[in-house]
Amino acid sequence: MATLDTSTLPLVPLNAGVVLPGMIVTLALETPEARAGVDAAKGGLVVLVPRIGDAATRYARVGTVAKIESAGEMPGGHHAAMVRGLHRGVIGAGVASTGEALLVSVEPAQETNADSPRAAEL
Repeated sequence: MATLDTSTLPLVPLNAGVVLPGMIVTLALETPEARAGVDAAKGGLVVLVPRIGDAATRYARVGTVAKIESAGEMPGGHHAAMVRGLHRGVIGAGVASTGEALLVSVEPAQETNADSPRAAEL
């Protein structure tokens, strides 16, 4: 029988770029959605997902589950968070919540061809 390994995590949309597993980056939290996602995580886990196209509410189907290492306000009033990418995750349906953050179900992504010569080259 297959195991079901689904988590419910706050979604943090990325306006530019991606965060991959193993990366440690500082993200500028430029939108209310991004700030709400980090706030809802309370120092725990989030799923970082690139926006698609011009639509404000379209996201990629696969993102990166990340741990919030630290978050706060930078000089000048800008909000930022330092995150550590853990693993890729497939984004599922939205989950009802009472807060401002968008919560989504996330399943670990199946890594295919991770040991291929081309993957090693990349």
